[in-house]
Amino acid sequence: MGPASWSMIGSKVMDARVAVHGLRQLLAKGYSALDGLEESQKDAVYKHIGDLVSGVPERIKEIEASLDTLNYALSVMGKGLLKDRLTLDQRAEVESALDSSPDLIAKRVASRYVQKKVI
Repeated sequence: MGPASWSMIGSKVMDARVAVHGLRQLLAKGYSALDGLEESQKDAVYKHIGDLVSGVPERIKEIEASLDTLNYALSVMGKGLLKDRLTLDQRAEVESALDSSPDLIAKRVASRYVQKKVI
């Protein structure tokens, strides 16, 4: 698989992930609407479409898990593909940024905390 095809597949996975998020937001709006109903109205809704109301969240979770698995597989596959396209300087820049970032964040947080305590 070449860089263009790898990028296109990754892009489509992200598009699908955004679409699933949109479905989750629509479902949340539906649940909010259900919460505003009286008990008898809720019972009528669940009587007619209860399987849909309770089944869709599980299906969304399954889709998200599949997309996450695919995205992870693409990231593992793409690591070598993209790494080979970078110069040594670019690789070093990326690797140093990724290696040191947790330490830098911790140092910044600690220094801000100390500054607040001292002042």
